[in-house]
Amino acid sequence: MYAVPPPKAVSAPRTPAEVRKAAAVLWSGGTRYRVTDPTSGRSVRLDVASNGVRQRLRLQTPRLVIWLGGSSKSPTPTFVCVQIPPARPSCDPPAATKTTAQEAILVATRPLLQYAQLIAPGTLTDEHVQVTTEAGYPVGCLQGKSKSGLGHVRLCTTRDGLLTEVDYKGARIQAISVKTAVTSSDLAPPA
Repeated sequence: MYAVPPPKAVSAPRTPAEVRKAAAVLWSGGTRYRVTDPTSGRSVRLDVASNGVRQRLRLQTPRLVIWLGGSSKSPTPTFVCVQIPPARPSCDPPAATKTTAQEAILVATRPLLQYAQLIAPGTLTDEHVQVTTEAGYPVGCLQGKSKSGLGHVRLCTTRDGLLTEVDYKGARIQAISVKTAVTSSDLAPPA
């Protein structure tokens, strides 16, 4: 019988360099985020599912639900679906609706897309890492003041690239639940 080493303890990144390295990893799984608008203080829900190649975003506001599917192999979305409850989802919206839906998702996901620029070496003053737990995971949170006028910046991530929080200029995206594996239905258009 062979001895099997015990699994490594799950730990959070503890230095700015470790947080930057962890945040650059493409995480696979599903994350439900609360996205808070800095002006109104209102929140919407953003669900992100990824298996490394395929992704699906689902943005839910009080009046509208938008799905956007994509692949890392193409800059063009594989599907855009819109639902104005109580109507059923439509995956064949008019071109203008499709463009508006894509823009809404881009606005909501901007902090998740721009975080690398926010935390690049030399972009923060007084940078430090706070180790904590978010959404049930140990995370390292890189914090500091932006040199480019974006105010206080905070980015929290696990070692394997799960972003649990991105804050800057009053905008805030925070993970409220996580699942480590996604299924094909998590990546598909709405039924």
